[in-house]
Amino acid sequence: MFVFSRRAIQQRLHELDGVLDHDQTDRIAARLNAPGRDRLAAMWEVVFLHAFSQIGVLNSEQERPNNSKPDIAFTFPGDSAMGLLADVTAVSDEGLDKNNPIKRLSEEIAREAQKVGLPPGGICYSTGSRMERVRGGEKVVLRLPSRQQLPMFIKKSVRPFQQRVKIEGSTAAPLVIDTSAVRLTLSYNGSRFTTGRYPAYDHARSLDANPIMTRLEEKAAKQLKGADPSVLKGVIVCDADCASMRHPKMSPPLGTFGPTAIGREFLRKHASFNFLIFATVTSNGSGFLASGHSLDITFVTSADSDTASRIDSLCLSLVRHFPKPIKSVTNAALRCREKGVGDNSIGGYNMSSNHIRVSARALVDVLSGKISPKEWESQYAWGANPLLMRAREGRGIIKAELMPGGDEDDDWIEFTFGPQDAAMAPFSARKVSDPAE
Repeated sequence: MFVFSRRAIQQRLHELDGVLDHDQTDRIAARLNAPGRDRLAAMWEVVFLHAFSQIGVLNSEQERPNNSKPDIAFTFPGDSAMGLLADVTAVSDEGLDKNNPIKRLSEEIAREAQKVGLPPGGICYSTGSRMERVRGGEKVVLRLPSRQQLPMFIKKSVRPFQQRVKIEGSTAAPLVIDTSAVRLTLSYNGSRFTTGRYPAYDHARSLDANPIMTRLEEKAAKQLKGADPSVLKGVIVCDADCASMRHPKMSPPLGTFGPTAIGREFLRKHASFNFLIFATVTSNGSGFLASGHSLDITFVTSADSDTASRIDSLCLSLVRHFPKPIKSVTNAALRCREKGVGDNSIGGYNMSSNHIRVSARALVDVLSGKISPKEWESQYAWGANPLLMRAREGRGIIKAELMPGGDEDDDWIEFTFGPQDAAMAPFSARKVSDPAE
């Protein structure tokens, strides 16, 4: 559900209980439990607060002389005076997504297909875009109806097309709409999947008008305004599903700006700030080839070389106290909108002739009646239920061992099966050989 495992987050929240007061930890726990995007912001806050607390002396949300309550008031190891103030914030593309409702369009197309009796998948859609001037540059805007206009658009334009598709199948002529406001093409190929193509609208083409700069300006105007100039002051910007955050150490797409360039522009305009830290997660590979996730921390500073070196060392120390990422930010942002505690590892297994290893959480769901045995079995890709096969062979469980999942949010339970047991099988005149390991 989160970028980091629930277990890792819980451990750090418990350890912060002796650093923060009870009201603070209660508020953080409530945010972590409430479905919505703020869950990711609370997650990042927990891991950063915890990491700072492991390095030096941390105070959080203590009122300053200017009435601000920064998230982090930090005293470096070996120092006697507080030397750093910072706020932790999270940035997403939620505003851009609302103004470019391509995901909502895809959902409505699928919902309407179900209403008219079409099988899922088979729809191909593409849309155009236009450029709009914004402060310091321009932005991409998809040529789509607004979110408010989508229901009527679907009813008047998409539904008749899908009704034709139901009759004509893949021979149905595409739907082409090309007006000053909307440019959309829909076609049907009868495949199992729905596919879409649209220009990227979520990369910053302006240093001044983008989600990262907007959030930084909010911090400059409010929480950290008027802090002691002798103290290092900065903002820790965390990825809560913002496309521009994914390029902290590599070149962003041509004509766009990543967090490093945006951060330098912010520090140029706000000389009272000394540094910015950007935190995101990068995937090793892409799509089905992704083989894991890595924490990506980078910093931007306007300070002199000695201070820059100190901040760099601080970032390296912080990373050592972070848990291992288990999900991409985009995946976590979607899952954090859901109620509950997130999925288990149902569907994953390891099997040999004598051993079967399955999700411990999923097994509890079956035994408790939360899901039915049929639902449980449907999640696995095996042709025949191996537990049923062992039972028909008259072989029982001789050992059950729990394999701790560590930082993962599930454990594994491995069953070991013995030879044929007379208590479970017909009598036989000759001894049946033990199955090979």
